[in-house]
Amino acid sequence: MTAERLTKLEALGFVWQVHKSQWETRFVEFQNFHRQHGHPYVPINYAKNKKLATWVKHQRRNYRKLCRGQPSTMTLDHMERLQASGFEWMGRQAPGRRTAGNRC
Repeated sequence: MTAERLTKLEALGFVWQVHKSQWETRFVEFQNFHRQHGHPYVPINYAKNKKLATWVKHQRRNYRKLCRGQPSTMTLDHMERLQASGFEWMGRQAPGRRTAGNRC
């Protein structure tokens, strides 16, 4: 691809890294949810934003995979940003259910 074509596409707002862009969009939505609701627990069946609910589920799944040493798309940067924003890796727990905490 020519430099001229690249420049034109970028001027139009072409997104080169779709996955990164989508992650950032959902992260902002999570922060907004947390701020608006006063807690980080996005319901699994959150009708107002099903994509956010699915994203949260995937973050938790990828975190568990990372902790188990399995292949995961979770990056250290994403993990740190989620942790700093109050993300709960285990979600809401049933009363009396023991968890390993909020980290590997």
